[in-house]
Amino acid sequence: MVQDTKRKKVIKNRITKNKKQHYYCEICNIRFIENYTYQAYFSNLNQQIVLLINEGLGIRSTARILKISNTTLLKEL
Repeated sequence: MVQDTKRKKVIKNRITKNKKQHYYCEICNIRFIENYTYQAYFSNLNQQIVLLINEGLGIRSTARILKISNTTLLKEL
């Protein structure tokens, strides 16, 4: 019975201008999209940045390989 109430705590919230469904978690108060298309939102991005920088790649080449902007890369560093 407890699981049923927790399962219903994630609800549909709104639709973005790109027609993606936003969800809202009533437990932790976080809005999220199920499938992100923008590369900078991936959870393992920081690990990939550190790996490529340690291998000797520059800022521009690392950003190009990860398909993110130079500004986003510098913010993550």
